[in-house]
Parts: sequence; structure tokens; C-alpha cells
Amino acid sequence: MVKGEQAAAADTDAFVASMTFALDCYCDECGLCIRESVPRDIANAVRERKKMKLSFDVRRRQERSLVARDGGVSIWRLIMPVGAEPLVEYGNSHRIVLVDRKAESSTVKSIGKGILGSSDEEKGRAEVSWKEGKCYLIPCNGGKALGWVNEKKKEMNDVVLYYIKITPDALKDTLDDAEFTESWVRDILHVFQRGLATNSPSEEDNHHTQGKEEESLLSDADYSTLNKLLPPLIKAKGL
Repeated sequence: MVKGEQAAAADTDAFVASMTFALDCYCDECGLCIRESVPRDIANAVRERKKMKLSFDVRRRQERSLVARDGGVSIWRLIMPVGAEPLVEYGNSHRIVLVDRKAESSTVKSIGKGILGSSDEEKGRAEVSWKEGKCYLIPCNGGKALGWVNEKKKEMNDVVLYYIKITPDALKDTLDDAEFTESWVRDILHVFQRGLATNSPSEEDNHHTQGKEEESLLSDADYSTLNKLLPPLIKAKGL
């Protein structure tokens, strides 16, 4: 090798040695064996942190399960781990949300407008005033996207909801007759009918709230009715 080539090779070696993939680099991106470069206690801490992160990521999914379906009515359970991405649905149905489990420290927000997870969507998220042991009516919004997220907090408390869905057409067409319709379906029909009649917006209110997701708190009597019919259905489903 001539002198010029030797100098060039030396310069190349020096350049390579300065890069993050060099053997004396202490970052964790260069493929360096961590046991040879980092003290054992730090290596163990990093390993445990990665293990915790992986196990946490497995749970970062909301879990939706069908409890029962009949006569145009469907009942669903939604488990919302902290920080889990929301499951998005579309508001073609009326909904009643029963809050089965929600710690006072938990913050639940409805999704915003735009692409899920985008800056605009996340900025547009609005906190909902749900409380454990209460139920809320969310009327059909014409098919707009809706969903909820359990915001990150220090406490790792899941939020558990049961929500009941019925389309406006099914609400109108389902027979309120014991001969044709299950008793639990008829009980739910009555709760929807009362809630929608009581909370139906006026023409003026409808003009001001158009395009918004309007929810209303239902009575304790309605909550009691729904809360009594759920356990047998949940048990029958094996949830």
C-alpha cells in the first residue's frame, strides 16, 4: 500500500471510529453488547424497563365484547386500559353508556375530529363527566365517528363501560309485546323512549348543538333497571 493510500485508510478508520456504530460507542443503537459496555446494575435496570414496556404495550388495546343481541338491541362491554388507543365506532345508533368501573382519578375523553392520533384530533378531545354507578344517553349523531380514551395517569386503573345500542329504526319498529319480544329488550326500549323524550332538544337547541356529541344523565331509576338486567346476560355469555 502506498503512502497516500495508508493515510487515506487511517483517516477512514478514524472516521469510522467516531461513528455511533463503533465498538467503543455506549449508545444502545449500535448493536454493542450491553454486558460488555455497561455496569451490570444499569444493564439489569434497562432490561427490566424494556420488559415492562413490552408487557404494558400488550395491554394498550381497548377490549370490546358482545354481551347480548336481540330485537334490534345490542349490549357491549368495553374495557379501557390507561393510555389505550380508542376503538372508533360511528353514531348511527342511539347509545346508553353505563359506567361500571371508573376511579375518581381517571380521566375519560371523547375523541376529537380528524385523523385518529393526529395533533388536531388529540387537541380536540373533550373530557366527559362520567361517574361510576351512573348511566348516560348519547343520541344518534348521524354517523359521525365517536370513541373514548382513558387518559394516562399515575394510577393504572382500567375504566369499564357497558353500552347499549339501538338504531332509530329498530327503536320505532321493535314490538313492545311480551309475546314477541324478550323482557330485557322491552325494559331497554322503555329506558330509551323515556330518555329520548325527556332530553329531546328544541329546534333552537338543535341549531346551536348541531354536529356535537350531546350526552345526558339518565335517572337513578333507569340505571337500576339496566343494572339489574345485565348480570344474567353477562353470566350467560361467560364474561
